[in-house]
Amino acid sequence: MLRKFLIIFLSVFLFISPSYAVPKTMQKIGYGTLSIAFWDIYHIGLYSAEKKWSYEVPFQLSIEYLTDIKGADIAERSIEEMRGIGYQDEKQLAVWYKNLKDIFPDVVDGTRLTAEFDPLSAKGVTKFYKNNKPIGEVSGQDFIRAFAGIWLSPKTSEADLREELLKGSQ
Repeated sequence: MLRKFLIIFLSVFLFISPSYAVPKTMQKIGYGTLSIAFWDIYHIGLYSAEKKWSYEVPFQLSIEYLTDIKGADIAERSIEEMRGIGYQDEKQLAVWYKNLKDIFPDVVDGTRLTAEFDPLSAKGVTKFYKNNKPIGEVSGQDFIRAFAGIWLSPKTSEADLREELLKGSQ
């Protein structure tokens, strides 16, 4: 039971393996692995259109899962993490939960989910991919900050992983 909780708790994060085909306009900023004790949950990479990552330029977070997790559990944990970094508008969180639950598939060892953030579009958009194939999108600048903030906010529950992801940001 504890193992399942820990998987769900930490599995919401996205990963990119070193072999991931990043668009030529994106630069690798950082890379890390989320682990519980001696158990690796996923690898995650941050890529940005600029050498210095910021919410104001296009960027990607990509996760390669190393275990099986239900998509609904990933969506639920995402919302919990958003609350943890300070998002408290329950009506908005409910909308985002429905969006994410509809988008996120169940994942197995080797599944790659990527979030591509475009803050420069008129309303801001986050596009999601499973193994490089589009699976959905969510609009809104607030969503970009809330979802990416799961890993990149100073208030993240995984400060060490955040440090690894931002290591190459100059």
